[in-house]
Amino acid sequence: MNLILGILTLISPWVLGYSATQGRATDNAVLFGILIGLAAIAAMVNLRAWKAWINVIFGAWLFLSPWALGFAGVAAAAWSAWVLGALVFLLALWELGTDQRIGGWWSHAH
Repeated sequence: MNLILGILTLISPWVLGYSATQGRATDNAVLFGILIGLAAIAAMVNLRAWKAWINVIFGAWLFLSPWALGFAGVAAAAWSAWVLGALVFLLALWELGTDQRIGGWWSHAH
């Protein structure tokens, strides 16, 4: 799922139409779309907890980036980062909590 979210993040500047006017937002979406996708692929090949933690960090950054990089006032770019960042963050946490292959705490509680 995070691979799909990484691809959506990567293409969001063009799909949502802010690529021509928002350089920082576009660069951020492209870079973190690629990084999220690569981390997701790496986790699919050989799952380790640290790989899921990387997407927790990437998701958190993506969510905070509109404020940190100054594009919170650009609705399409900001909402894309907030929604996709939150989803990446939450899915990575869910994976950490439920996947028995990496010692998910939730999977042992039930």
